[in-house]
Amino acid sequence: MLRRVLALFGICALSLAAPEVSIDSLDDLSKYAPKKSEQTSSTEGAQRDNSRVMMKMNKREVMNKNLSLDDLKALAPTNEVDLDISDDKIYEDIKPKELTLKVDGAPKKAYYNEIFRINFSVYLGQKVTVTPKLAIDRTENLIWLNEDNLSWIQGDEMFETTLYFSANGEGAKINDIILTLERNGEFFEKSSIKPRNPEFIKLEKRENFVHISADDLKLKNYKTAKFDDNSNLLTLDLSVRNGALASFSVDNPAIIKQGVDSVRGGYASQSGYYFAVIDKNVKNFDFSYFNLQTKKFENFGIELNPQAEDLSTQIGLNPKESKFEAYKQIAIYTLAAVLLVMFLLSKNITPLIFAVIVLALNLYYQNPYGNGKIAKNTAVHILPIPTSTVFYVTKEPQKVEILGENKGFYKIMLSGSKIGWIKKDEIVKD
Repeated sequence: MLRRVLALFGICALSLAAPEVSIDSLDDLSKYAPKKSEQTSSTEGAQRDNSRVMMKMNKREVMNKNLSLDDLKALAPTNEVDLDISDDKIYEDIKPKELTLKVDGAPKKAYYNEIFRINFSVYLGQKVTVTPKLAIDRTENLIWLNEDNLSWIQGDEMFETTLYFSANGEGAKINDIILTLERNGEFFEKSSIKPRNPEFIKLEKRENFVHISADDLKLKNYKTAKFDDNSNLLTLDLSVRNGALASFSVDNPAIIKQGVDSVRGGYASQSGYYFAVIDKNVKNFDFSYFNLQTKKFENFGIELNPQAEDLSTQIGLNPKESKFEAYKQIAIYTLAAVLLVMFLLSKNITPLIFAVIVLALNLYYQNPYGNGKIAKNTAVHILPIPTSTVFYVTKEPQKVEILGENKGFYKIMLSGSKIGWIKKDEIVKD
């Protein structure tokens, strides 16, 4: 009973102590609103409570719990006021910056058919993985020599390469060098630059000019062999310094077909083979190049003799046509004749046996690889390498004689005494 009286007394005291609150305006509301410090204190308290709850959760409970934004803030506090979780991007966007292109090294003057170089570089201004692609706007008489085998050197935020050119006529000019960058197979950035062009110096016109201006051109060896009933095949073994052998060609109506094969080395020093199928009535072959050191033309003259010695064992054509082969056959048949005479005079069968063995071995080595058949449209190469020039394609199936082999190729003789190389899997041996 006493407790009830005391409780009633306390309620009455509180009612008397608390004045009546009358809120009739915004100003009245602001007077009785909680203070900012009180709000902050209340919010911080809630965060601490939430944090205590999260700290009590083990790893499995955290992984299985559907976390809210407040939960994330409690687990991983951040200095960022707002956490933007509206973007699902995984990769960071990299914006292209302005590229800096540079060209240098071009000479002030260059002769026609002289190789000149331009050093090209691009500064990206940022570390980013891109693929460079180059295009050159140029006139028809300006040849870009290394267009198909351009190599890039990548450095810190940059790419660089060397471009090789040659002018072969009036009006030769580079208008623009255009660089396109791709990132992840998509366009990233593009820029261009106008280089300074050399002043090109014309050369005296010559009929036997081979379209090469170089520091030096050497004819190391040559071979002339019968190609067919109407023409001969001339092969030149050449080397050049500061020149491009691929440009070697002669404007001569007697040349049925010509080309350059098996070029090795860079433009500073190259070697390779020039071949020409020439009318059999032509007895001499003359050519000239322009020497950049002496500033003069240098001339070469060759007598076209189909009985000339092989240039090498690799590109020698018909081994049966060499002088050594003829001498060897004379010696073999002379030995066989002597053995037969010995047999007739002595009536001893031993010389006869040796004579038969000598003739049988000679017959075998005359054609050790046998004969075969090749199909229609079979490509016949000048040299036994896959990249060698194709000088003839069969128009119908043919029987051929196999003269030799080199790695994956057979040397064959076709109808009309044409000699060349075909892949081993393109022939069916008899």
